[in-house]
Amino acid sequence: MNTKKVLLLITIALVSVLTLPNITSAASQIEEHEASFIETIFTQQANHHVGSLVEPDQKVMIEHSVSEKEKELMEKIVQAEAKGEPYEGKVAVATVILNRVDHPDFPDSIEKVIYQKLGQIYAFSPVQNGMINNQPSTEAKQAVREALDQGSKGHDAVYFYNPKTAQDKWIFSRTVIKTIGNHTFAK
Repeated sequence: MNTKKVLLLITIALVSVLTLPNITSAASQIEEHEASFIETIFTQQANHHVGSLVEPDQKVMIEHSVSEKEKELMEKIVQAEAKGEPYEGKVAVATVILNRVDHPDFPDSIEKVIYQKLGQIYAFSPVQNGMINNQPSTEAKQAVREALDQGSKGHDAVYFYNPKTAQDKWIFSRTVIKTIGNHTFAK
């Protein structure tokens, strides 16, 4: 037997002792499947890889960890802002809240986003007029759950408005992403 083959068999035996549960199974693995054994070792090593699987320029989305209080607050704002809108519109409104939490131009929590003030006016009119205190519908609750489940995969809008009732001309300068029902979603 040549030296390279002996070294290969010794290496396989050593690696198998370290990676398989016991020596008996390692020895039988070598005897039964000498050729496929190397593939098995590489597969086991790949399956137990520890380290970064993210490229330096790759964006990683971390799912939101939301308290029950924050979830209920989201349900109430979705109910107040999207009552009468299609279900997809309710999910989109909830997604705007989550996108704002992740966006550097907005506060970093759901509660702070919803209660954000711009001067003397709240960012969300239902906070100003008290409609946020109404109980959310089952559909609003489901829409919030769906938005939380999909995270930022839904869309990247940080604004929504009704073009028929919006009074601030600035909002019309934002890049429109889509329109759902009576709401336009923009960034």
